[in-house]
Amino acid sequence: MNSLLKYLILALFVVLISAWFISQYKTWTNENQNMLSEEISSVEDPSSSDEIAEPQSEEFAEYDEELDALDAEIAALEEELGALEKGESVSNQPLEKNIAIAEPKPKSVVNRPSSPLPRTNTSPAGPEFMVIAGSYSSHANADAMEKNLNDLGHMDVEVVQFDLSKLHTVCAGRFNNPDNAQRLTESLRAAGIQAYVHK
Repeated sequence: MNSLLKYLILALFVVLISAWFISQYKTWTNENQNMLSEEISSVEDPSSSDEIAEPQSEEFAEYDEELDALDAEIAALEEELGALEKGESVSNQPLEKNIAIAEPKPKSVVNRPSSPLPRTNTSPAGPEFMVIAGSYSSHANADAMEKNLNDLGHMDVEVVQFDLSKLHTVCAGRFNNPDNAQRLTESLRAAGIQAYVHK
């Protein structure tokens, strides 16, 4: 009987401890839910927040100044463009003096490679295989790659823009024969240019 009484007291103690843990857990979860709902409401309605927004750091202030300067420069360029479109002069100078006429650059003569690849462009739609040496969002970068290929001796290089594309694609050559296109691709890769054949 004595051991039965011990077990009953132990069971009562376990039940009381369990009830205490459960009540503490419920209190803790309710507090977390309340805090979470307060955070959500403060995010949804920032005007109810008692916090004062921190001023922007000096780093952001510098960027703002740079952006303001760029905006002013863009506005000035837009004004000049509008004046040029209307045929007005800019900077109190006649219109003809504002336009700089570029002198044509003489093309440098580069020797072709010792074993030129046959290039045929007889079909009306053009050859089926193109060797692509790069695609660039900037036309200047595409022109630089074209010059690089010309310096390597590839003179049939052209910059093209495919339909619905904003990229300027450098085409190192067009071929009817895929083997010739692949040979040019391999020679460009050997020169460190990431080229591929586009059908």
